[in-house]
Parts: sequence; C-alpha cells; structure tokens
Amino acid sequence: MRHRKKGILDKRGAMLIGFFKKKPTGTCYSQLSSMLVKDIMIKDVLCAQRAEKLSEAAHMMIGAHASCLVVLEGEKPTGIITERDFIKKLPMEGNHADDMIVNDL
Repeated sequence: MRHRKKGILDKRGAMLIGFFKKKPTGTCYSQLSSMLVKDIMIKDVLCAQRAEKLSEAAHMMIGAHASCLVVLEGEKPTGIITERDFIKKLPMEGNHADDMIVNDL
C-alpha cells in the first residue's frame, strides 16, 4: 500500500504529515518568523587573539557581561570560546589559568 500524502520522515522512518503546516498562534513564534538576523545581531563583536592570555579573555567576557567571544588569528576569525569551554575544559587542579593562552582552551 502506497502513501499518497507527502510528508517528512523522522529518524525512525515514520511519516510526519503536516508537521510544518500549522503555525503556532499567539506565541513568540509569530514575532520570530518576521524578524531578520540583522534585527538582533550586534556589530561590535567581542574578540580575543589566539596568543592572548586566557585570564585576560575571561576578564574581558566578565566585564562585558558576555558569554562568548570570537577568537582571531590576525584579522581572521578562527573560532569561538564560551563560558562552557572554561567550565568543561579547564583543568580542576591548580591555578594554571595565568599560564594558559586562549589557543590552549
């Protein structure tokens, strides 16, 4: 038996018929659907060089109340560092943050 209706298959192969047809009403989704990225983005991005001390980058993030910063090599963006990186990747033993650079993380 063939399915005549078109839809999207989920990971298990089950048909998700009409999954994207209904739009929620009365929620923030209606506002978000009309917004453009340029409406919420910022132009002055917080950046740090790869060779910069990690402690300086952390202080910059704290001072700017930012949760991330873009890592640069010269003028070229090469990555991003987040609060989560500090939590997950910094060694727990000792105080090595003064010796580490952004590239180490």
